[in-house]
Amino acid sequence: MTHGIIDKPDNHPNNDLALNSVFEPFILGIFCNWCTYTGCDQAGTSRMQRPANLRVMRVMCSGRVEPKMVLAALKKGADGILIGACHIGDCHYVSGNHKTVRRIPIILNYIQ
Repeated sequence: MTHGIIDKPDNHPNNDLALNSVFEPFILGIFCNWCTYTGCDQAGTSRMQRPANLRVMRVMCSGRVEPKMVLAALKKGADGILIGACHIGDCHYVSGNHKTVRRIPIILNYIQ
């Protein structure tokens, strides 16, 4: 399997699901550079481990996450998507997180 940001790594536990009865979802975290990604980075600096089944992709703002990005990630094998945004009212770009909140129902509609 290719090793793009969205693709499951070859050593992902679900690749051997027949041998392993525990399902471990492959999650793509799309994190805002100014809040969620920074927190994730600081956790790593503090030697905290993030789950092996989480692949992180940094975007400058959660408002830049288009529905087609989420659909592409799911088609490429992601079992779930975690969009990390700033708190409402604390967006570095003023209204990016509001745009994200408005897009979530659109994304869910596409998935269903």
